[in-house]
Amino acid sequence: MRKELASGLCPRHIRDGLDTIAKFVAEENIAGAYGPLVNLFELSDPVVRVAVEAVARNQLFNYVVDTEATAALLIRKLQEKGGWLNFVPLDVVKFQSKVLPENADAVPLIKFVNPSQI
Repeated sequence: MRKELASGLCPRHIRDGLDTIAKFVAEENIAGAYGPLVNLFELSDPVVRVAVEAVARNQLFNYVVDTEATAALLIRKLQEKGGWLNFVPLDVVKFQSKVLPENADAVPLIKFVNPSQI
């Protein structure tokens, strides 16, 4: 998806939060701050971009971090400087494998997602 998506869909308060955190992460060299979800994957077929945007909406801008401690640090920075974000600490994310139905009329969107290298 990448940054070309962010400018068109991102509400101002989230964009402010992303800007604040990007500056802080760069200044403090915070290794466990991976970035907004939208920057962490690419689509193998651009035709599904609108569908992904419609389904995920503002969740595309959730900020992925390694731990709850990293999220807490970044939240404190947002409280000081302004902006608003949801954080996704990977140490608390629970994943359940699902068998997704697939036929000629419906293909799961996840089939078009290629994770980026972190």
